[in-house]
Amino acid sequence: MESSYGKNILLALFVATNLIVVSTLMIDFSPILTRYQLYSRVSEEKQESFDSALAPVERKEGKGGIIQTVESDPESTDWRRYPVDWWENEKLSSKDPNWRGRKRMHDELKHGNLWYDESLENYFIGKLEEHQFPSNCSRNHWVAYQPMASGLLSCVHVFSPLLMLELMKGEGYTVIPVGYFKDTALTNPAYFGCGELKDRHLGCFFNLTSCRIEDDPIRYDALIRKSTSKGPVGARWDDFMYREKLPGGITILKNWMPVWPRPVNPDGRIEKNSTKPKVLFWNEVRKHGSVGVYGMGNEAVEEIWEDQMEFAFTAMLSSWMMRQTSARVRKIADEIMSKYSDSTGRPLWKAPVLTLHVRQTDKAYEDPFFKKHHTYRNVTDHVKEMESFESKYGFKWPSIFLISDSGSAIQSLAEVLNGVTGLPDSENGKDGKRFIMYDWTDDKDLIERIGGHNWIPEDQKLSAQEHFLATLYIIERISDYSIVSYSSNVGRFISELIGNRLRVSCADRVGPSALSIDYIWTHD
Repeated sequence: MESSYGKNILLALFVATNLIVVSTLMIDFSPILTRYQLYSRVSEEKQESFDSALAPVERKEGKGGIIQTVESDPESTDWRRYPVDWWENEKLSSKDPNWRGRKRMHDELKHGNLWYDESLENYFIGKLEEHQFPSNCSRNHWVAYQPMASGLLSCVHVFSPLLMLELMKGEGYTVIPVGYFKDTALTNPAYFGCGELKDRHLGCFFNLTSCRIEDDPIRYDALIRKSTSKGPVGARWDDFMYREKLPGGITILKNWMPVWPRPVNPDGRIEKNSTKPKVLFWNEVRKHGSVGVYGMGNEAVEEIWEDQMEFAFTAMLSSWMMRQTSARVRKIADEIMSKYSDSTGRPLWKAPVLTLHVRQTDKAYEDPFFKKHHTYRNVTDHVKEMESFESKYGFKWPSIFLISDSGSAIQSLAEVLNGVTGLPDSENGKDGKRFIMYDWTDDKDLIERIGGHNWIPEDQKLSAQEHFLATLYIIERISDYSIVSYSSNVGRFISELIGNRLRVSCADRVGPSALSIDYIWTHD
């Protein structure tokens, strides 16, 4: 072992010109890796900032209670801009009979929830991108993560805390998703179509870092040897949290995060004078923007519920990851929405839009309703929740976006919503009926027909994943609210996307961005 170690050090001394990297390899050789190989399917250039259409899309009270609105073109033909006009332009919204009721609903659901402003989000994302797109990758300590055996958004929801880990530890860290290097290793169907085993990771779908794995052959070789060796691969997350930084080295972490300790206070609030790393980071972030609790005084910010802080961080990270999707995903989204526009490109649908999410085909072990009744919940339950909101607040969602892994569920929802059989087309919103949208460009029956996500043929999986991401891209930009299943990572992700657009936390089963149809679940 010592002889091999010495040879590696000598090799590093001869081939490396950066003394920082060399010294790091001597100290921390076993858990090292090289820069992340950005998969060729995702653009290497940093994507433009979130489409100029999005901006702050919820009307906010500025200092002195002044409502800030943006003058928009009421004849806008950009489907991304169209709902923003309705949200922001008081000249448009004041004429819509749905505005007052919809606003009452949101105002009531926001009460007691944490809100933050654009400045805070910009600071947070700026710090994140300093880590993920550093000016000099070789100087940073790389934190490598290999995906676990789960769905795409489940992997995202494990990757997000890892991004938080680097932010809490401070400058000099970059998180790098990596694949596997031996056939006997874990093979996750979520990444079928992404290339070789080493390329099957989140970088196939998201542009997460500018650091590239092939730029450092020494550390890349070390990663391969570590990944193909016998025994467990990866350090414990909690051990790494308190490890001293070694510039230029890389730690491979276990592919599942630990269960972090719950809040000390029995009511779930942040403990006064807490020294938890995440709370300390939160206190630093909130110095760079405005933050508060709807309906409560400024002092409430000092003792917010920890789950609300967690939601805010997760929502900002999820929204950032959607900005890092490929141009091809955005092109699919444009194709989907083109069917729902007239010949001039002007949308046929109207705001506000409600998203209905139904997950059925392979959720039996996670769906609390299925575990109790041995059947999936009828889609009418989703519609009843929608109608309950409309009745209570006196408005109607004129447009509905459907997302489901079940083609029959989409068809059943359309029938319940509009009283018609068959799938909705571009003419479906006439005669006072709701305008229903879904991804009509993909095989809606594929997952249901084959029995689950993991059984999609490898030659079709990549396309299916990109269509899935395209629907999430659309939902983030047009949806005003959602009725989802929190037992599904998809449902929680949708709530995060809408929550960050509103810049408000939604940690409970019913909140400002979503209602979960799963009664025993909160956003956890």
